[in-house]
Amino acid sequence: MDTEASRSEPGIPAPEELEARSDEEIDSILGNAARSMQAAAVAGLERLATGDNPRVARAAARALSEVRDESAADALVRIQDLADSKAVRKEAGRSLHRLRSAGVHPAAGPEPATKRVPVIPVPAGKVERAFAGYYDWVGTRVLATHVWAPARGRAFIVWVLGEDFGIDDCRVFHGSKRELEEFMRDAVEEMRLVEIDTEHARFLLKEAAEARRAAAGEMPREYLLYSEAVKRMPPAPTRPIIYEKMDADEIRGDATALRDSSRLLSLLFACPWGLDDEETKPYREKALAVAKSVIYTSKTVRNERLRAIVDEAIAALFTQEVAQKYRRRLEETAYLLLLDGREKPARSAFAAALAIADGKPLREIPFVEVLVERSIGVVREGTPEARRLRRLRAEIERHRMVRPLFGTATAEGIVDQALREDEEDEGWEQGWDEDWDEDWQEEWDEDWEEEEQTDTAEEEDDEEDQPLIIDPRDPRRLR
Repeated sequence: MDTEASRSEPGIPAPEELEARSDEEIDSILGNAARSMQAAAVAGLERLATGDNPRVARAAARALSEVRDESAADALVRIQDLADSKAVRKEAGRSLHRLRSAGVHPAAGPEPATKRVPVIPVPAGKVERAFAGYYDWVGTRVLATHVWAPARGRAFIVWVLGEDFGIDDCRVFHGSKRELEEFMRDAVEEMRLVEIDTEHARFLLKEAAEARRAAAGEMPREYLLYSEAVKRMPPAPTRPIIYEKMDADEIRGDATALRDSSRLLSLLFACPWGLDDEETKPYREKALAVAKSVIYTSKTVRNERLRAIVDEAIAALFTQEVAQKYRRRLEETAYLLLLDGREKPARSAFAAALAIADGKPLREIPFVEVLVERSIGVVREGTPEARRLRRLRAEIERHRMVRPLFGTATAEGIVDQALREDEEDEGWEQGWDEDWDEDWQEEWDEDWEEEEQTDTAEEEDDEEDQPLIIDPRDPRRLR
């Protein structure tokens, strides 16, 4: 309460002048002032009744019952609406009842002008279950949420999230709990989704919604149902959940985890990634020219030239914006791999994400190096992709599907021809898929700890020791 304002009312003391007194003394002082001053005491007593001191406020509300004027009744109605303390509001109600019994009513009539309507709390909604998929080649992923929203019921919402524009699309499915659970099982199996923490799903949708707004895009209409479910829930987490599941400092100190990030792209089900085809085209053409050139007869010279092309591509293509996109992909991929029970590749993905976040030189991050190599069509010997391509070449030659076109350092011609044949043979493609799955399981489950190394002592003209140069889109089409 304003001290100067209270002192301007004769006989109405300031709150601090009453604090040290007992309840009986406060009642006596304010009651005497009300009886002697009548209507002139109303303004001061109302200020005290809506002030911060609960003892003084209750006494002021009681004292107003001694004022036989409708201004006191009006003041008590306002106190019932404005007082923070429930005890003060009750005291004001009692005083107003005494005034009405004495024939004194508020100016609006015998009933209070405003009734306090009890607030019935609206329950918060709930995200009951959530599922997520890995990022695809272009940085898009699927998120699915089973939500309950007050007055709107249950729904299963499938979201398409993109790196650039956040929420690209969503679809809502309604039904009973049993119906939605059946639909959910089918959708999760079909889309190969992994169940994730519901709080992390809220983080992902908050992140995607912010990206959508930043791109000046309108939210899908279906987003309103989700927002109704979560608007009364506590705030969403502020960072990716992988930072809660793994010790970042411990991973930073794990040199093996970072080194093995070079192998992440062998997991096509989790990391089928590559840089933009049009942007990589000039560097791909340079790599193909080196592979086909008759000038570079020495393996060492040829590899040095390819190394220079890769370094040039890293500097030009892996911008800060691209780096941050891949940091987020790796953080999310690390979490899903961890949920899949694949701790070692999860550590490698997180190690690469931390290296990017910490500003480590890109050339020193094995994941970045291999990503750019693959994007421009350079496949290192000794990698799973190189072994698969060589097996494919042998299979094609054995069945005489095409004439042997494999040159000293290029698989481009034979793979391209095989892909054209593959368009007419879906069964062959399915067989490749199964073979690929067996390979990554073997590579990651049994042979992750010791990566096969190329023997540098081999003869320089040995074909099996040469890098392969292919169209980088082929691995995607082969899936």
